[in-house]
Amino acid sequence: MAMVDALITADDYFDAAAGVREPTQLIDGVIVPSQPKPRHQKVTARIWQRLDAWIQGPGFGDAGIPIDVIVNRYNVYAPDVWWVADAARVDRGEHLARDRGSPAARGQA
Repeated sequence: MAMVDALITADDYFDAAAGVREPTQLIDGVIVPSQPKPRHQKVTARIWQRLDAWIQGPGFGDAGIPIDVIVNRYNVYAPDVWWVADAARVDRGEHLARDRGSPAARGQA
C-alpha cells in the first residue's frame, strides 16, 4: 500500500522519508513500506556474513546491508544486501551507493 497519492522525486522522497519510522523505498515515484519478516532477516544476515568474509580479499569489491540506491529520479531502492565489483563506484556520502551503470539509471528503462 502506497503512503502517498502523488508521484514524487528522489529528492522529495528523502525529505518525506525522514519522518517515517519504518523502512521504505521509492518505487515508480511512490513511497512503499518494506518491512521484512524475521525469517527473511535471518537469511539476509547469513548472506551478508558470507559475502563480508569473501570480500576481505584484495580486489573483491565492496558490500553492505540496507542503503539507499538511487536508480533514477523516481526510484530509490534499499536492497537487503548489496555488492559491487568495483569499490570505487561506492559513494561514501549520505547515500552510500548510486547506480550509475544500469539502463534505468541512464533513463533507458
